[in-house]
Amino acid sequence: MTKLESSSTAAPALQHRQPVTNPELLPLPLEPDSSEQLPLSFYLSLLRRYRWAVLTSIAFVTLGVALVSSLLHKRYQATAILRIDPSNISALGDNAAAERMQLSALGLLTTAAKEVKSPAVILRTIAALHLDQNPDFAPRHPNPGTTHDALMNGIVGHVRNNISVTQPTNSYLLLVSFRSRDPQLSASIANSLLQSLIQQDYKTRVRALTALARSMQAQLVSMRANMERSQKALVNYESQNDILDPSSSNNIMQSRLSQVSTDLDQAENKRIALQADYQIVQRGNLNALLASDQGKYLRPLFSRLQAEQQRLQQMLLVMGPQFPPYRLQSAVVAHLQTALKTQQLNLANQIRSQYRMAQAAEDLLKHELARQKHNMDRFNLKAVRFYTLKSAAQTYTKLYYQLERNIQDASTAANLHGESLRVFSPARPIYAPVYPRPMLAALIALLLSSL
Repeated sequence: MTKLESSSTAAPALQHRQPVTNPELLPLPLEPDSSEQLPLSFYLSLLRRYRWAVLTSIAFVTLGVALVSSLLHKRYQATAILRIDPSNISALGDNAAAERMQLSALGLLTTAAKEVKSPAVILRTIAALHLDQNPDFAPRHPNPGTTHDALMNGIVGHVRNNISVTQPTNSYLLLVSFRSRDPQLSASIANSLLQSLIQQDYKTRVRALTALARSMQAQLVSMRANMERSQKALVNYESQNDILDPSSSNNIMQSRLSQVSTDLDQAENKRIALQADYQIVQRGNLNALLASDQGKYLRPLFSRLQAEQQRLQQMLLVMGPQFPPYRLQSAVVAHLQTALKTQQLNLANQIRSQYRMAQAAEDLLKHELARQKHNMDRFNLKAVRFYTLKSAAQTYTKLYYQLERNIQDASTAANLHGESLRVFSPARPIYAPVYPRPMLAALIALLLSSL
């Protein structure tokens, strides 16, 4: 390296070591490379260098926000508490159905929260407090072409925008709040909103119940005509068919049919028993006849005949046929044989007669059973028609009296005030404004401007 080059390189170094008399006039440091990480001291040096400018801007912003907030119109909020009791809401008529038809508390609270902001409730409040004459809600100089409905819609929208409804968790309470420039007016509007809600609920319920009662009155006339027509048809059918109580008559006919069936079974058994004796008689077999039940009438005479025949055989063997006692004994045996044949003939005739009588009785019972079944079938058809007419008459009668009771319940309920909605705690004026809050606004401005 030459001396000239060394001297030229040393000169900038000596210039760089010269003392700085005014550091503020130094140029800003060059933009560092994005890949390099600046030390914290670099940022602290910048903050120390421009501290008065930063503090001045923060102070101006904070004071400006505080000043603007203090100049805004103050708004006051009042809160009224509404209690909702679901147990007092029931359906019309049947109490058991009323318990099943009870609305849930969540549904009631949601419904009440929406009804508070409904136009009907707000219009009641406007009329009660004459808010349409209040310059805070109604324009002082409305446009000449603005209609009354449009003006009222604007007031309703203004009032609705200042209503807030909240529900505390796990409670039947509804907090209705209202904001305005006057704390007394805020409390009055919050209380009036709840009163208007209760009155509107009562009015709509009365209107609905009255319309329901009027509709049921028209139905009652036709229901009464149907009831009278069905009862008349039942009475005419009873008189034309001689039916008073099908249940008791049915029991009587069932008993009669059962008795005829029992008699027929007995007649068949008797005829079968006599048929066996009849067949024996028809074959003329004396021994078989004697073995039957009817042969008991022939057995004494037959036993005597056998005894006399044995004596006759002994006399024949001892004395011979010419001996007078033998002849006398032969006459006795002949007489007994004749008597046995006569008695056998009479018994046969008697068995034939009994068999024919059993057959006739069985035929009669069969005809009677068929007749009783036919009568039973006819009676059952009549009973079915009777029960149909009776069921229709009872149904129309029950519906008629149920409808009449519902009309009475509707008329009674229309004259009663419900207890499902009631003001638990009316609103009281609070003179501490909820908007604006200059201190809070200044604190937020200070924090935001310091970032």
